[in-house]
Amino acid sequence: LVDNTPKSPAIIVPFYPDAAAWHNISAPFIAQWELPADISAVAAVINKDAAFIPTTAEGLFDNKEFPALADGVNYLHVRFKNNIGWGRTTHYRLAVDTAPPVAFDLVVQEGNPTDVPNPMLAYGSADQLSGISRPSIRIGTGEKIFTDTPTYTLPILPPGAYTVNVAAEDNAGNGNEMTLSLEILPIASPILQSITHDLFIGEGNLFLSGTVSPDVSVVAVVKNTNGSIEETLTVVPAADGAWSINFDKPLKKGIYTLEIIARDMRGAQSFPIKESVKVAHRPLITIAGIKITPFWFYSVTTVLLLLALLCGISIERKRNDRRSKKIIVIERDITNLIKSIKKDMVELKQITDEADDASVVALNQRDIA
Repeated sequence: LVDNTPKSPAIIVPFYPDAAAWHNISAPFIAQWELPADISAVAAVINKDAAFIPTTAEGLFDNKEFPALADGVNYLHVRFKNNIGWGRTTHYRLAVDTAPPVAFDLVVQEGNPTDVPNPMLAYGSADQLSGISRPSIRIGTGEKIFTDTPTYTLPILPPGAYTVNVAAEDNAGNGNEMTLSLEILPIASPILQSITHDLFIGEGNLFLSGTVSPDVSVVAVVKNTNGSIEETLTVVPAADGAWSINFDKPLKKGIYTLEIIARDMRGAQSFPIKESVKVAHRPLITIAGIKITPFWFYSVTTVLLLLALLCGISIERKRNDRRSKKIIVIERDITNLIKSIKKDMVELKQITDEADDASVVALNQRDIA
């Protein structure tokens, strides 16, 4: 036999597009479907009966507006009729949950504050309609951690104060959250008794020693001026709690930060002890407790040589000035001497000429006589 009754309608509900999902909104909405050419009547009814079959024709229309739905699961039943009779019914699920999950308690199983570095959080929430999807946990501003259980063990945390947020979200997307201020207590810090302060470029040999509780280990971290880790070493103390660490890695010039912590078998840590060390050139000599490094030695030597050179140039210039002044005086004296000699020669010549003239006159007079 051939069934010529209408096929099941294909229903589209833009406001509630996924019939299998939960929705957290409620408002009047429109349902739509396409009408085949032979359809003479449509029945469209909403109720909570998943298998309801409508039998009352409402007219011929390809969409219908329905009022806002209360929270819960309803079903839209749409059925077509032609001249043969009624066709099959399409049942469209409409699941609405606008209420957030119920409030829940958030507690730390080990107590708060606690010295347990990775305490367990206990929380619980329920949702009467759509159910809880996946709780999420965020520590401070970190990434969300999703879990499917009502408890969660936190990762190992250094001592300090933390803000822990636990959010519960139902399957409709409604959320509820709780915030907890968590304090992780430190264990006892190690005691630093000695440290090598004279460190030289490229040599290493940074030695640390001290005491600590014998049931913990000591972790020492060397950080450069940029905060990057140069080296990390961990040692187990002796039975009496004595410990020592030697960093052999050669270091460049600069100021380094040491962070020393105690860590027990649980992963619990102490607050860090911080020290600064300076790495410099090895001194060539030490005078009265003052270390003279190659840099300062060559710098001072260069300055002294420059000063000596400048002093030599200044002395030579003064000598040249004195020589110049003496030469000028000598030239002046010589010039004056030459002028004096010339004057005396002229006077001598005049006297000589006068004497010669007198002699000639005397001879002439004698000859006449």
